[in-house]
Amino acid sequence: MIEVPTRERDGSVPFGVLYAASAALRHGHRVKILDLVKEDLSDEEIILQIKQFAPGLIGMGGITSSYGRCKELVALIKQNFSGIPIVAGGVLSSVVDLLLNRAGVDYVVHGEAELSFPKLIQTLEEQGDVSRVAGISFVWNGVVNRTESERLLKNLDEIPMPVFELLKMNRYLETLDKWIDHYLRIEDDINKSVRKALAGKRYMFPIITARGCTHKCIFCYRHHRGLRQHSVGYVVAMIRHLHETYGVDVFQINDELTTGSKAWVREFCAALKAEKLPIALIILSARVDNVDAEILSLLKEVNCIMINYGYESGANAILKEIRKGVTREEALETGLLTKQAGIINIPEIIIGFPSETRTTVEETIDFLKQLDTWSFSINTPIPFPGTPLWEHAVRHGLIKDEEEFVLGYRRGLFINFTKFSDRELLSLVAKVHYDPYLSWLKRRGHFLLYLKTMLVRIFAVNLRQVIPGGIFAGIRMIYHRSGF
Repeated sequence: MIEVPTRERDGSVPFGVLYAASAALRHGHRVKILDLVKEDLSDEEIILQIKQFAPGLIGMGGITSSYGRCKELVALIKQNFSGIPIVAGGVLSSVVDLLLNRAGVDYVVHGEAELSFPKLIQTLEEQGDVSRVAGISFVWNGVVNRTESERLLKNLDEIPMPVFELLKMNRYLETLDKWIDHYLRIEDDINKSVRKALAGKRYMFPIITARGCTHKCIFCYRHHRGLRQHSVGYVVAMIRHLHETYGVDVFQINDELTTGSKAWVREFCAALKAEKLPIALIILSARVDNVDAEILSLLKEVNCIMINYGYESGANAILKEIRKGVTREEALETGLLTKQAGIINIPEIIIGFPSETRTTVEETIDFLKQLDTWSFSINTPIPFPGTPLWEHAVRHGLIKDEEEFVLGYRRGLFINFTKFSDRELLSLVAKVHYDPYLSWLKRRGHFLLYLKTMLVRIFAVNLRQVIPGGIFAGIRMIYHRSGF
């Protein structure tokens, strides 16, 4: 089972591959995971690993931007090993036609693999009829065939805890130094309490407590509809196992949406308090419309140190366009409540949706200033296959060749959906990045840092050429290398 890299080299736990591998293991198969994100192996080393393990099947997982490397790996494997079927799955399956017709993958597993993947393995072993396996695609007589969908597991607890022993866990147990350097580098009242909460903590590790989301924004790719969560008992047992076995004491919850049910959060917090485990929590995905003062207070009591909301924009017109299902006013209220609760909140913003104007950009800048924070994530929208944003890009001629476009993900795509020129849009992105931060520095009296940042901001906003790989990446690189 291979986790296929993108241009990133500092990946997290390959959950898609891990869950599929765990399902195969439980059905009696010998399994090995090769995470090429964590292990930067040469082609020769990859071939050697395959020879030594001698698999009867090779699975590949990753995200859409893994496609380019996936295609290279398939060619490499088929050149050296004839007859080994290659199966791809996970978010990568969103480009099913490319995988089967251009990359040379033999089978694609759609959606959740816990049921369909073991059935596919068994059918291939028995030389049976793969068209009877639900939830897969394959080529037959030159045509892509997709079988009926596999049933959706309504009770996520039917999926046993992933077999973490399949991973080289020492590669995934992150010490807190990098996180602290990034998120706590500027001292404020919240960060002081967070440092206290992290005192004596050793390792950070991600977990999954839910699948899906209650909404679907136009840029979001998902296998299935709706939100499903593991029971609180399941999640607490997994936390206890990782804490006692591997010394994990900071848990990063990597769901699409963790706070979909207030009742679940209440039960979860009560269970953690009863367990009395010396841990801290980071919630990477919450919605502003299902978090309130009560929920924040409960999470704070169980040492939740960070909650991230995908605000996307501070303009109601943009929020409506992307089908966010919330308003600027709701977002601002929840963001300020989170700050009052003493929990770090890193706003996630996307600038450059089709209806973006200078007015909506200024509204977003004002929104971030009112949130009164010094750290946030600013990006431009990227269309992924299977999303409404992708359909918009195809319809307006922004995507002419699907494979060429998908291969571009590895290089760092910038696509302009707006009526601005590329330079104008990227200049506006730089304004959103710097202006709220400068406002925060000025209010706090950090005048030396303010002046240094202003110099970089002038360069960024007025830059007159697009840096290869994206102007914003270049601006950020210059900023961080400056040591500001």
